[in-house]
Amino acid sequence: MNNLLVLRKITASFFSSLTLILLSVSCAKFKTEKIYDSKVNNNVQTFAISGSVNGFHYIPDEIKHKGLVITFGGSEGSAGEYYAADIANKGYEVLAVYYFGKENQPVSISEVPLEFFSEVLNYAEKKCKSIEPITLLGGSKGAELAAILSSYYSRIDNVILFAPSSFVFQGLDYSSQKSSWSWKKTPLPFITFSQKAYEKMRYENNAIVLRDMYEAAVELTPPEILKEASINLSNLKGNALIFAGGDDALWQSDTMAQILKKQNPKKTELHIFEKAGHAFGAAPVSGGIKLGGTPEANKTAAVESSRILIEFLNKQHK
Repeated sequence: MNNLLVLRKITASFFSSLTLILLSVSCAKFKTEKIYDSKVNNNVQTFAISGSVNGFHYIPDEIKHKGLVITFGGSEGSAGEYYAADIANKGYEVLAVYYFGKENQPVSISEVPLEFFSEVLNYAEKKCKSIEPITLLGGSKGAELAAILSSYYSRIDNVILFAPSSFVFQGLDYSSQKSSWSWKKTPLPFITFSQKAYEKMRYENNAIVLRDMYEAAVELTPPEILKEASINLSNLKGNALIFAGGDDALWQSDTMAQILKKQNPKKTELHIFEKAGHAFGAAPVSGGIKLGGTPEANKTAAVESSRILIEFLNKQHK
């Protein structure tokens, strides 16, 4: 079986979903349902959102910080709920948002319209206590998304990026070469996976290592296209906090994180955990894909990054 066919079959989820107990409350373009969520404290209420926005709304009984945090998951298909719940437990109002795979959304990460974020802002204006400032948090493809959105929406103040990309890459349905994202029905310029890039994918201890493929895709892209596909943080209104693992085996997030920092060095705080992999707190291998790191290094990175993250939010959301 060739590498492309293998990739088409890899749609494994890395994380478990919430256990839901539903109580319906209707609204114009969206529906909110109060749910039980074991990840939050007793003083945090969680609502599932569906319709024009899909995700979860976390509301502490006592909101201790102004503004709003919005989280995105990665290609595993989450909404970043684990980040969101942890942040909500610290007294922040949080939205965890899906951007593919749900109602009124693309099935996969392929030409996902960035305009979905307008509906997120619409929901926030109607349902959230305060939306100034706004901090986006994303992991992996969700970090790619968060960084891109900051260039299109001036309402976004800060970004927190875990294992980010500094480029727009080809979408992940693998049926055709399409951009991951679009704006006003126009695909964003992107880096493709050529056959030569696919050939760099390799197996190690029965797990697929994708980093070599992503590195080859960048190296094989003509400079003019590489420039067009680059993600730009230089005009970010607020500040950026970036985390990456030096042993990331999925893609070169450590290298790309440094590229992002160079774009806006005075406003960017970068932390690279040299022995950690792609997903902090996760196993080195998940779903047949090598993520990198060791159990100990990934756990350490998860604990330390969580501490740094909250310190950053406390400064930005005084």
